[in-house]
Amino acid sequence: MVARFRSRWAPGVAACFCLVAGDVFAQEGAKQVVRDGAIAVVAREVYMPCPREGQSYVIGNQYAGHEGVRLLQVRTLQVHDDVYQDAEIRFSTDNGKTWTPFQRDPERDIAVKNGYAREPYLFGACYDPQSKRMVRTTLLRTHKGDPRVGGLTSYSDHTLWQTSADDGATWDAPKLLKYEDGGDYPAEDFGNAEYLGHNQSYSGYNVISLKEGGVATGYCRTVSFTNSKGEKESVCGVVLAVGRWDQATSAYQWTHSSPVAVSLATSDRGLMEPWVAQLSNGEVLVDMRGNATKINPGRNFYALSKDGGKTLGEARELTFDDGEQFYAPSSLSMVFRHSKTGVLYWFGNLSDKPTSGNSPRYPLYIAEIDETKPAIIRKTLTVIDDYDPKTQTAAVQFSNFSLVENRETHDYDLYMTVWGEFPIVYQANVYKYAIKLKPR
Repeated sequence: MVARFRSRWAPGVAACFCLVAGDVFAQEGAKQVVRDGAIAVVAREVYMPCPREGQSYVIGNQYAGHEGVRLLQVRTLQVHDDVYQDAEIRFSTDNGKTWTPFQRDPERDIAVKNGYAREPYLFGACYDPQSKRMVRTTLLRTHKGDPRVGGLTSYSDHTLWQTSADDGATWDAPKLLKYEDGGDYPAEDFGNAEYLGHNQSYSGYNVISLKEGGVATGYCRTVSFTNSKGEKESVCGVVLAVGRWDQATSAYQWTHSSPVAVSLATSDRGLMEPWVAQLSNGEVLVDMRGNATKINPGRNFYALSKDGGKTLGEARELTFDDGEQFYAPSSLSMVFRHSKTGVLYWFGNLSDKPTSGNSPRYPLYIAEIDETKPAIIRKTLTVIDDYDPKTQTAAVQFSNFSLVENRETHDYDLYMTVWGEFPIVYQANVYKYAIKLKPR
């Protein structure tokens, strides 16, 4: 059971509102509300109101290079579930104080050709000191038809990777992350069957540089798993991929661990959305999303690589540091090491009751990780945001967030579209949360 460490938003803080199509929404620039927790003080404000009825913006912030304070912000529009369209970007050279105007971004926008649509999800990059290059991955989803018209129907996913030799100013051509034979990434042939039918994978959301050199990322793919009854099951498994720079070819050479998986009885959607981090002892941690079943009331999973990514150990349930279990919805978690404290922090959803599928995606917590176990240190649980029945629907989601450590303040800046805030699910505001860590 989760110890809830619930602290309500500080009283006496006013909010500003505007009327849109008969409903009430917070205005951009509304006053901050503050939550004081075990390890951090969290300030929340409306960052970008919903643009119109039934729609919302989704914001992603990242630094444009591995040094300095130049920020890149991506804004997409959500009308249909898991479809992010009309991509725009803007830049800030003063760490977000002022911004250039938004401009359309063909690199990140949905493109349609010959009955197929490509939807790219470009994730944050890391810097590899060994190669002196930035490295990033992209989840490229190829739809049959235009998802902006009817939403998700038939699609296939692939993981692409790129490098930059000028600190993110320009990027080389995307390459397919391949684990089997099959066609390479065809830049112009959207419906290429040799490409679409092979090397399908759902990219993890981050790539990290390793202490010993090279980079690591995770991805999901369909694998065969033998359950406790000896039966073969087709499940979603997770693979750890490690790229080592080859000076002779001026390219990364990738190796892939064996997949880690669990039975459908343990997670009927398999293991999904891996997030990678390196522990202080050099082991690589892979955090993974699961899904509740009849015998599993909702858990979060992890696996460890103790040999630099060559192999990946079995999937284990993430628990508190005292060994007690907790409930978790099917949602993404993130793990970040703070540049100043050196502490490894976990960001994700925990629940004090069994979960069902994706719900409930609240509260959203930050907590410290005990790297010797690894496990979440219970006493550090700090609520970032939580369901408020007075102002939100019970379907509210505090997930699908963008997170970056501010290079000037060293706060964590988190941007999140709070879907389910209002009766129309995708009619939601974008909030910014400044997470100021307390002295240790």
